[in-house]
Amino acid sequence: MNSRCSHPPINTSDIVNWNSAYTHSTSNGSDHTYIDQDVSIAAVPQFAGLGIGTPSPNATLDVTGNSPGNVGGFPAGVLQITSPTATVNASAVITGHNSFGGNKQLWYLGSSSSSNDNITLRNRQNGSLVLATNDLDRVTIQADGKIDAPVIYAETDASSANVFVATDGSLRRSTSSRKIQKDIDYEGVNSNFALQFKPVSFIEKRTGISMLGFIAEDMRNIDPRFTSDGGKDDLPGLNLNAIVAALTSVIQMQQKQIDALQ
Repeated sequence: MNSRCSHPPINTSDIVNWNSAYTHSTSNGSDHTYIDQDVSIAAVPQFAGLGIGTPSPNATLDVTGNSPGNVGGFPAGVLQITSPTATVNASAVITGHNSFGGNKQLWYLGSSSSSNDNITLRNRQNGSLVLATNDLDRVTIQADGKIDAPVIYAETDASSANVFVATDGSLRRSTSSRKIQKDIDYEGVNSNFALQFKPVSFIEKRTGISMLGFIAEDMRNIDPRFTSDGGKDDLPGLNLNAIVAALTSVIQMQQKQIDALQ
């Protein structure tokens, strides 16, 4: 029972006409009335929708009205979901269900089971999760966890990529700034590294596209620093900065030899 309300709760067993019940369920100013028991709207004959703040609902539940004020130090919206108890893990949750083939939960939005402060948007089914703007799909998380962002792929420039996927699965900014380095050694790149490189041609299994490059396992055998995982992953990538540094070392060594012969 809500002690802030100035009216007694509506007794739903006395309600015959839900249109007139609407007029009792809202009020002006700081007064609020409420229903303190479970209500089955579907049991109401010829029910077309429940309007809160509007006599002409355009959906099953249509909420219209001004923001009631601040809740928890932040402006509140016209619809507020509150956990039923004051315990630490009393989640405030909204879920979507499909009645076809049983009451199957489709999605979940709200506090996680570990903490009220951790918010989860979860697709319960074997399907994708899409973020869209301007009525266009922008970012899609596929059911297998792959992330598609075609707009990001289309926006390119002449600089090197500065975002990579770390071994823990997080997106990181890649930078080689002096500000984050230590023990800088200008003689630390062995020019013999590049002489061991094994350039190859290959066909990518997934796309069938013919490519030129290096095999990460071959590069790892030369030095683990040539792979992006530092030799820890069973599906390694290439550290292009390290490869360029090794090739540059060879070019500089050869130039010194040429200059000595002149």
